Amino acid sequence: MQQPSEARTRKTVLFVVIGIAGLSFCIIFACPVAAIMFPVFAHARERVRNAGCISNLKQLGVACALYSQDHRDQLPPASTWMNAIRPYLTEPNRQLRCPSVQEGFGYAFNTRFSRAVRDELSPEQVRVPLIYDSVNLARNATDPLTSLPDPPRHRVDSEHNNALFADGSARAIEPGTP
Repeated sequence: MQQPSEARTRKTVLFVVIGIAGLSFCIIFACPVAAIMFPVFAHARERVRNAGCISNLKQLGVACALYSQDHRDQLPPASTWMNAIRPYLTEPNRQLRCPSVQEGFGYAFNTRFSRAVRDELSPEQVRVPLIYDSVNLARNATDPLTSLPDPPRHRVDSEHNNALFADGSARAIEPGTP
């Protein structure tokens, strides 16, 4: 009668030893792999946020163009620009917010373009940011291009901010861009 109990004890000890060895293996090899992979995942996540930001800015550009078509070719007033273009956006709650910003909106409108007539913009003016990443996180944020984040908000391949230009293009701008 003692032998089945002894066999059971040996099996239990064997399972405990195998369990401890397996756990040790996981700790020894899984932790370094995780330490290597976390920065990779963080970099991929920032790439997605950057792409989402550029996409949002392009949609804001389309909304501004649609707004101006309905308002004698004028861009929206700077003080209420988000409210003015909201009806022209398919997903305004997402498109009016920079994905890299936790709270607030993260975009500002260049006051130099408030109610500007699109067809009357000079070639120099269309190369100036219209809507851009901003440290001012308020709704309808506006300024004469003075609130660009420094250090830049996006750090994918290089440090940069994103901007929508008056010609409708959206792209990264390097630090120090006026």
